[in-house]
Amino acid sequence: HGAVAPHRALVTAGETTQLEALTRPGEIVGGDPIFDLAHAVQPHHPEPFRQGVREGYDATGPIGRAEEARLARLGLLLRAADTLRRANPSELNALPGAIASELRQLGV
Repeated sequence: HGAVAPHRALVTAGETTQLEALTRPGEIVGGDPIFDLAHAVQPHHPEPFRQGVREGYDATGPIGRAEEARLARLGLLLRAADTLRRANPSELNALPGAIASELRQLGV
């Protein structure tokens, strides 16, 4: 989990693009598939990849309200962790305010 990224995707391209497989998926563990979705749609991934992953998750029907809420919370957690990992001083200074703002938007 947490290893979903464009460089690990095998796709076939034609009139449409089809995801065939994810390579090197990381350690195989049980977990919340919404975590993988949250990781895959992080802003540092290219927009076409994020859009394609989301379309794949929604192909059989949109995810429910509870899953959307979990997706938003996990996305916030992953963005905060990524900011801490990069350790850019200006991003670190803005992090508390950004988290507070997103938590307000989430109704937390």
